[in-house]
Amino acid sequence: MALGIRAKLLLTFGALALVTAIVGGFSVYGLQQLNENGTTLYSDVLVGSHLLTRYVRQASIGQRAALAYPLAGTPAERQAIRGQVVAADKALVDLVRQMDEADTDREDVESLALLQSSWKAYATWRDKAILSAVDNGQVDEATAAYRSEGVKLEDGVNAATDHYLTIKSQTGLEISDDGRATYAWSSRAGSRGRSGPFRRPSNR
Repeated sequence: MALGIRAKLLLTFGALALVTAIVGGFSVYGLQQLNENGTTLYSDVLVGSHLLTRYVRQASIGQRAALAYPLAGTPAERQAIRGQVVAADKALVDLVRQMDEADTDREDVESLALLQSSWKAYATWRDKAILSAVDNGQVDEATAAYRSEGVKLEDGVNAATDHYLTIKSQTGLEISDDGRATYAWSSRAGSRGRSGPFRRPSNR
């Protein structure tokens, strides 16, 4: 049975409404995905990278203090330097906690654990080979220990830092690629929805 103009119009507008609803649903999903990616990019990648910068700064303070300890000439100077070491260690523990909280996608668990363990290894060695040795009058031994072992342990901390930053960078690049792909798909879908099945019906 031939359809009249009214029926054709109703079918056409119904099809257009259906396609628009489908495209709209996917567009909402795309916007949600972009929003989630944006949240991860800011809360996780950017905040985490900023916290890592602070971590590196505090680690450097602690390492410089350990190097200065054998050069201290008085007990008061050594006490002041020990205070710097303790403060740096405490700041690093707090920063690790913040970095873990900022890791919303949990991609940094392994790299953060590596960073923690590398610093713990350095700090354990430092307390025994540098601080305790100097306190016991073994300044030359402490200096030699730094040259033979301390440098390697510091390199381990630096390597763990680089690894953490690499993971953060990879996450940022993946989010950027996903965002561009989602935006491009949403744009194409929206364009197709606007120019979709609606055509002027024939009078025949």
